[in-house]
Amino acid sequence: MSHRVLVTAAVIASLPATLQGQQPSQATSGAASLSPTVETQELTSEVFENTRSLRILLPPGYHDPKNAEVKYPVLYLNDGVMAFHPPAIDVPGVFQKLYADGAIPPILVVGIDNGGTTDQTTNAVRDRANEYLPYPDAGFDTLRYAPDPPNPEGRRYPDFLIGEVMPLIERTYRVQTGPAHTAIGGFSYGGVAALYAVIRRPWTFGGLLLESTPLWIGPEKELLRDARASASWPATVYVGLGTLESPEEVTRAEGLLDRDALVAIIRQGSPATRLELVLEDGASHEPAAWRRRLPGAVVTLFTRR
Repeated sequence: MSHRVLVTAAVIASLPATLQGQQPSQATSGAASLSPTVETQELTSEVFENTRSLRILLPPGYHDPKNAEVKYPVLYLNDGVMAFHPPAIDVPGVFQKLYADGAIPPILVVGIDNGGTTDQTTNAVRDRANEYLPYPDAGFDTLRYAPDPPNPEGRRYPDFLIGEVMPLIERTYRVQTGPAHTAIGGFSYGGVAALYAVIRRPWTFGGLLLESTPLWIGPEKELLRDARASASWPATVYVGLGTLESPEEVTRAEGLLDRDALVAIIRQGSPATRLELVLEDGASHEPAAWRRRLPGAVVTLFTRR
């Protein structure tokens, strides 16, 4: 079956070129004390043999001397360029509003740039997919832009995330450690990488955010197969989806069936997990939809009921 989810490679692949030179949104309203700030760190990966930026959104008051001993929970998000910039998801702007509304506690957010944004990239679409996919996605119609790699390296992503990204953040910033204070999330293929990390490294993350995540990955849906074998699930899982993820009705129906299959797997393996399922009517597979749903996802992951 040909799975077509339009944004898709067109929008996401263009983000590195169109957004990298732009600055994250700077809040102009509300009290200055509620304004988060963005810093960057460069990470040279031995796992993927390239160098990329990590974008760190610090919560309000992080550098205030009175908070010098305070440590913060952390949310790791794949596709850092897309996540942090205003034409796409605009994490700084979203969090500014959440803080102004008093909706969440102070959180440190880490946007992890993908392989398509490194200086070593030769094809942004292919190199992003190469890092995020643990199995080929031959049915995904990206041939107009670049064929997906036949042997992607996404099985190495948990080693990159947990062995390289997280140690850098934990030694550089005041973050709380352990699953109760650590969440991972992603959009589209970035969600695949987040889910795979949770599956392969159980008891590492207490929160999982999946937005418009294609769960059919693998010729025999190996991603769902791996999920069935998972030893543990995070305490909170948020799954967001639009009703128009694909122009093809059969693909949209399959996406809902795959989501329900994952939900059943989680409920069976971890009955205590709190699941938040959002199906947005009329929403397609694009950053604008993910931006709209992000506030609710963050509130779900970082507030207790």
